[in-house]
Amino acid sequence: MEALTSTAIQRGLSTRRFGRPVMVHESVRSTNDEAGALAQQGASEGTTVIARIQTGGRGRRGRAWLSPAGGLWLSVVLRPKVALEQWPLVGLAASAGAADAVREVARLQARVKWPNDLLIEDRKLGGVL
Repeated sequence: MEALTSTAIQRGLSTRRFGRPVMVHESVRSTNDEAGALAQQGASEGTTVIARIQTGGRGRRGRAWLSPAGGLWLSVVLRPKVALEQWPLVGLAASAGAADAVREVARLQARVKWPNDLLIEDRKLGGVL
């Protein structure tokens, strides 16, 4: 198996925007914090932050999210061109898209548990914030 590096990931992508660029870290407090800081500095939509470990990951409502080695912890900078009051719909669409991607790529029956949990056989695979 190829190492998880920015180069390896980008080589496997067919996207023009998402994962362009991608930053891979051994450990960060939160990929969401990292992506947010990059967004404030002007990072383009699609900029992706991946970590092998998160030491301070959070779920909805600031709940702690256990993020040990062996998982896939990532955040993507989005710049939706929708009215502010419609932004919650972006998260719902992203959740549905993530479930579709898992079904297509991994051939697993992923589904969304409202509003943002990604499940496979009633076990939580991840969450979309």
